[in-house]
Amino acid sequence: MTVFDFDKMDDYVQQQSEGFNFFKLQDDGWMAKVRFMYGPGEGIPGFSVHNVSHDQKKPKHINCLREAGQPLEVCPLCNSGNPTKVQFYLTLYVLSMTKCINGRLQAEEPVNQVMIFQRGTTFRAVIGSVLRQSQGRPLVNNVFNLVRSGKKGDVSSTYTAELVGNDNTTLDMLPERPEILGSYILPKVDYNDMLKYVGTNMSTPQDIVPRTVTNNMNNNSYQAPIKPTGIPF
Repeated sequence: MTVFDFDKMDDYVQQQSEGFNFFKLQDDGWMAKVRFMYGPGEGIPGFSVHNVSHDQKKPKHINCLREAGQPLEVCPLCNSGNPTKVQFYLTLYVLSMTKCINGRLQAEEPVNQVMIFQRGTTFRAVIGSVLRQSQGRPLVNNVFNLVRSGKKGDVSSTYTAELVGNDNTTLDMLPERPEILGSYILPKVDYNDMLKYVGTNMSTPQDIVPRTVTNNMNNNSYQAPIKPTGIPF
């Protein structure tokens, strides 16, 4: 296992970024057939994170130390006023992608890769729709068509998830699911690590949210912060 100093994370990300494939529907009308890689009893977790980057165009997230209901003092960044926001790192098995150019759908292109789709709380409606359409089945059993509505660069772009069909596919039949928490995407940090970032990225105050947001597969309920936040599309 590669070990690196927390302050050297940017260098490590630059060297190792090929380890994850990131999913993106680039323009209006683009769509992809996907499986959400979550098995029986699993929901789609969300994480309460702090952005510790000084560059607004290149966020660098670390996981908040606070559990729900804990005082601000548990997390140095919460205690110093650094805002939190919820991020979803959805693991998808992307079967295919279809581009839409000048309003016309192109030929469906096979992909067959595991990809990470990073979204903010504005994506919670899509997650809720996926859960409802799954009707209690494990998410991995279902194939969905994810469709983008919104031009490239439009921060108000939205997504819809349309159920295509279901089968008996299990996680064991797909490539290994990567672990996000503890990776360079979302490194685990301790109290002393966070002290190095006190005072960073405090220009946009917002409500503090719980550390973890989880969907309950058993009753298809969805818990999320009341005040939505998001990331650029």
